[in-house]
Amino acid sequence: MSLQAALAFVLANDQTREKLRDRPLEVQRNFGLDDEEMSFLLSLDPKRLALSAAICKGRRLDRIRWGLPATITALKLAQRESLLNTFVRASWPEVKLGETSLAPRECHLFTNYLHTCEHDEISAVLSNLADFELAQLDLSLSCEASLCAQQLREHATETRTLINGHINKIDSLQVVLGKHVQLKRFNYDVMSLYQTLRRGLQCSLLKFRAIDNYVTFVKNLQMRQSIVPYRTGEILFKMLNHCKQPCSTAEMLAIAGPANEQLAIDALRDSLHRSVLLFLHVNAGPTALGPTKSRLVPTLRLTM
Repeated sequence: MSLQAALAFVLANDQTREKLRDRPLEVQRNFGLDDEEMSFLLSLDPKRLALSAAICKGRRLDRIRWGLPATITALKLAQRESLLNTFVRASWPEVKLGETSLAPRECHLFTNYLHTCEHDEISAVLSNLADFELAQLDLSLSCEASLCAQQLREHATETRTLINGHINKIDSLQVVLGKHVQLKRFNYDVMSLYQTLRRGLQCSLLKFRAIDNYVTFVKNLQMRQSIVPYRTGEILFKMLNHCKQPCSTAEMLAIAGPANEQLAIDALRDSLHRSVLLFLHVNAGPTALGPTKSRLVPTLRLTM
């Protein structure tokens, strides 16, 4: 390790500060410090060190509260706020070169920590809720997602015209999931829990039953709330997940299976007219857009 890592742990971890005071040689061995680096650590004023540690912890807590507000509310309702304090005392985020904000990293680390603490149903609900908020946070901060969403808004009229021209060829289009979309599967109905908490309502976490829950997150710059979560059925989720790499709509319909083919076609057609979940690469022939032209066409919500 290094002096920087040792100082980070001294600021983050109460036990490390106690070891520095009572068993300095143990700290020196653990972090591989030379005598000069150890002398620097021992020269730090304990009171100022404790004050700096308290300030750092406060800032870290603020970052997590900003990025995962519903999760923090749920922790309070479940009387498990100690998980947050334990996390802050026991860890320290590694700073990466060029990183402009520590908040996303803190939220990722805390979400991972919650998963390690799953020992009953309430803790499992909490970690699922953190995953839900984290998906929204990542999408909201993604430059690629913003660029896709901006292009969708700028070419909305052209897109609708193109869709109308190919609506009867819905089984022969080329599609790919846009960068403005995230697909997530949860083990609990955390979408309902999130909406309840955001409205400021009190609730029991156990009310939100264990059930496979598929959610599609879409970044839409035209909406007041730029990240919009949609409930998605299992069949549609599989279809969309297949589109992370370019594929044909015929492949998507094959995933739905013969028994659901008409429902899938109707859902695709409806989505082409109303929603923004997929980019469609329409390779038009010479009589349409010209032999070498292609377009990115957005689709919307499918409800299977």
